[in-house]
Amino acid sequence: MRMSKGMSTTAACLLTLSLGTAAAGTATVYDAGLIRVHVVEKKQDGQNIHVWVPGIAVPMAMKLAPDRELAKVSRHIRQHLPVIQAALKGLEECPDTVFVEVISSRERVRVEKKGDLILIDVDSGRESVSVSLPLKVVRYAVDELKDAATTASSTD
Repeated sequence: MRMSKGMSTTAACLLTLSLGTAAAGTATVYDAGLIRVHVVEKKQDGQNIHVWVPGIAVPMAMKLAPDRELAKVSRHIRQHLPVIQAALKGLEECPDTVFVEVISSRERVRVEKKGDLILIDVDSGRESVSVSLPLKVVRYAVDELKDAATTASSTD
């Protein structure tokens, strides 16, 4: 009987640990948001593609990138990082707004900020493309590039 009770306590602890880990992982993915890309070809039998990528994939992928490649990119943008960071801070703080809207007889292009997302929509006679990019993902990428630039400048 004691063994059964001990086993159920161990099982309960493992279950709690597993659920806690899953909840923490879900919260991390949710916090970073989702990158959404939707492409529709406007021809007969055209493709209709939906891609959803957890925003957390961006910093994870950057962590897996070879250091020399990340340093190379960082060296190219190092001088622009203060401007990029200021622009990003402005985007994060500004109210919802349409930045660009171009409507012609052949296409429509719209770039806007809505909540914590940058939305890009392009509609032409050939295709329709929509991209939704969480600002938090851009912040992660800029921070990673800043760290890589700092590391690259200390080894130069």
